[in-house]
Amino acid sequence: MIKIKRSPVPPPSLAVEEQKVNGIYNKPDVIKQLKEDSHDKCYDGHVDVHSIVETESAAMTAELIQECFEKRNTGIREAACQHRIDRLAEAMNVLYKTLENHKEHPDSERYRRSLRSALSRQSAFAAFKRSYVRKHISDYPDLEEFLA
Repeated sequence: MIKIKRSPVPPPSLAVEEQKVNGIYNKPDVIKQLKEDSHDKCYDGHVDVHSIVETESAAMTAELIQECFEKRNTGIREAACQHRIDRLAEAMNVLYKTLENHKEHPDSERYRRSLRSALSRQSAFAAFKRSYVRKHISDYPDLEEFLA
């Protein structure tokens, strides 16, 4: 259980919305305040997604990913966007650590199994992880079979 200490001053939009019959309480300042009160992690920057292959489907995929990660038109969507970014960062950090361990212990079946799973097409954020390994395949030539 996490104890949350609320800020003494409510977000400005609450005063306006509570006067309405059907007030909306998911304004960006409310969501921001909730995140701050609950000590949520912050993300300073934007996601910039672009295709590395010049095909229509690659460009459309990059655009879709960009939209998913940069939806900023409501407080709820902004929080959902942040959640996706946080999950991607966690998945990539696990991959980086596993790759480091694999490099230090190349004969370890444990790390090979972990990497096989992480690089499978069914894993979360597979495209990001597989792309990273492809770009660094010279460092991990034995993992090429996992990218087929």
